[in-house]
Amino acid sequence: MLINLCMSGFIIVYFSSSCDKVKSNINRGEIYKIKVILGFGIVCTLYGIAGILGFQVINERYKNHDWTAKYIRYRGISRLMLGIPWLILYLLIYNKDINRLVMCLLILLCGIPSFVYILINEQKYHNILKEEQDCYF
Repeated sequence: MLINLCMSGFIIVYFSSSCDKVKSNINRGEIYKIKVILGFGIVCTLYGIAGILGFQVINERYKNHDWTAKYIRYRGISRLMLGIPWLILYLLIYNKDINRLVMCLLILLCGIPSFVYILINEQKYHNILKEEQDCYF
């Protein structure tokens, strides 16, 4: 959850430091700001696919449980829910003249479903972990 918030926040701050209009103009260097969305989208999507396949780094307290595989898959799905909308956003805004405020709102809208999904599932698995720890004592 923290990673999703940090990534969305970084992109918003990165765009807010630009000029009033975000253009894909190599001479002005704005294309690199658009490519940040592409880069984060690719990284999140690949990490999500790795999570669905079961290859994801998780917190030590969530390891070695009978539900650990489901937890890893849920984390992978949350990364896909973040990465795929950013890839779509990149395709939609490439070579477009978009206001900075609109761009920030679009970035937030792309991250909200993943954030809500993580909040719900993280609480679920935290409660499961707490119940298991209570049973041992």
